[in-house]
Amino acid sequence: MDKTIVFLLILIILSEASAQFFLQKHANSPTHIQNLLFGMTLYTLIGYLYFKLLRLGKQGLTLANTLWNIGSTILISVVGYFFFKQVLNKTQVLGIILILIGTFLLSLK
Repeated sequence: MDKTIVFLLILIILSEASAQFFLQKHANSPTHIQNLLFGMTLYTLIGYLYFKLLRLGKQGLTLANTLWNIGSTILISVVGYFFFKQVLNKTQVLGIILILIGTFLLSLK
């Protein structure tokens, strides 16, 4: 996979996890409007980065979106666990494992 594509995917995943972090902080404490603004700004950045990724057009929409979703799902789950004490049940963990398997299958040629 092209280094530019990997770099953009990593930026998108990190931006989404950060956006979710700030939006959850705002949901927990609505008086801190800066958390809402940070979250919204990061989602704007995600749109731009994803557009740049699609313009490269080498991997296709399906694989790029799948990698983004699984990366975000895992990282957001980790952020939720460590920062907000949110715990996944066995069914949710199984769902993440199935997503990983599906991503692997989509990446096969």
